[in-house]
This record gives sequence, C-alpha cells and structure tokens, in this order.
Amino acid sequence: MNEAAFLKKIVKLKALARSQENLLTRKQVEEGLFGLDITEEQLKYVYDYLRGEKIRVVKGPVTKREAAGAQGTEPSGDYGAGLLKTPERGTLNERRERLNGLLSNREEAVTILPELYLKDVEELARLYEGQGVLREDLIGEGNVALVLAAGALELCESAAEIEEMVVRMVMEAMENLILTESGSNDSAVRILERVNELNDRAKELSEDLERLVTVEELAVETDMEPELIRELIRLTGNRIEYIK
Repeated sequence: MNEAAFLKKIVKLKALARSQENLLTRKQVEEGLFGLDITEEQLKYVYDYLRGEKIRVVKGPVTKREAAGAQGTEPSGDYGAGLLKTPERGTLNERRERLNGLLSNREEAVTILPELYLKDVEELARLYEGQGVLREDLIGEGNVALVLAAGALELCESAAEIEEMVVRMVMEAMENLILTESGSNDSAVRILERVNELNDRAKELSEDLERLVTVEELAVETDMEPELIRELIRLTGNRIEYIK
C-alpha cells in the first residue's frame, strides 16, 4: 500500500469529519479509502484510529440529531490537539463565521488564516514526517502555503470551500517538498549536520556537568526546539549517548 496516498486519504477523511461535527459514515470511510490495497485488518485499524480521534463512524447517513450530539467533541491526545476547539481558534462554528467574514474582507486573510490553521499545519506535518524531511521544514512549507491561500480567496464562495482549498494547498506544499528533497542529498546532509551538532553539544555539556543531560537543557544550549531534538534523536535510533 502506498503510504503517502494512504496518509493523504486519512487527512481528507478527518477534514470531512470536521465539516460534519466529527461524524463519518461507513460508506464515506470506504469511499475515502477507495483505490488502496487495504485489508480488513488494516480497515479495522483505521476505524480504531478514528475513534481515538473522537470521530464517530455511523452505519447510515449522518442525521441532525447525531450531528448535534457530537458538537463540542474534541480530539484526544497530543496528536489531534486543538482540531475543533482551541483558545486561538474557538469552536468549529466560530471558525466558520470567521472564514465567512473573509469572503467580504479578504485583506485580513494573511493574518487570519495562519491563526486559524496553525494547529492543522502542525498536525499535517506529523502525518508526513519520516519521509526524509524534518517536521519543522514541513511546517515552514505549510505556513508558506497558508500565505498563498490567503491570496487565492477569490476562488472560494463559502467557508467550506476555503477550508478545502487551504488543506489541499498545505498538503500539496508538503508533498512537493518531500518529492523535491527525495531527489537530492541536501535534506540528508542538513539532517546529518544537525545530528552531528547535537551530538557535539551534548557531549560538551555532559562533560561540563559530569552527568547525562536532558532534552530541555540541550534546547537552551543549542537554541533548538525540544521536539526537534527528540526527532533528531529518533533519527539516530537513540544512539546519542550523552542524553538521558
């Protein structure tokens, strides 16, 4: 099964679920995964994953009663944090209102879209990581796509169309970055340089403190984000011996 195609379809299913108050039908899931060589066992894992993200899957069409009962549901865990409700973006309905407002006041889009979709860009980057590009680079590319989307709002006539366009442009930007980097050694070289720098700084700090160092201490020492440090450690197979 093509992993990139699978991830792209999962992202689209989650976007559809958000537009339906965190609900999907079994038919929508099956149609969303159409074209993939997916087994019954793998399909079961998809349903388990959706449940873990607080997305309900029902047999028949989504009814108004079911949609009303799902309002306010929030995704669980760090991975899906903030998809429907965060202090910055508000509730799903509030976000739609702000998107509708952009239809008549497009000048604010450059400011509003990054505010509304920052968490979504981070989540999409998590889906695409592990394919030869650092997550922070994916996030950077996604943020550029948000700015480009702000300049293309004249193509949209509703909040739903804006959301669909934004998610599509962010995904395409990340996929294009992965394709570009896969054709060169630049990405691998940058990652190797980061790993070597991290190893050297960890060794120096460990020798100064005469003990193993923490990720947080290295973050202060190197000006790297803790999550980036953890990602680099994972890429080495946890072989940086000076870190707890």
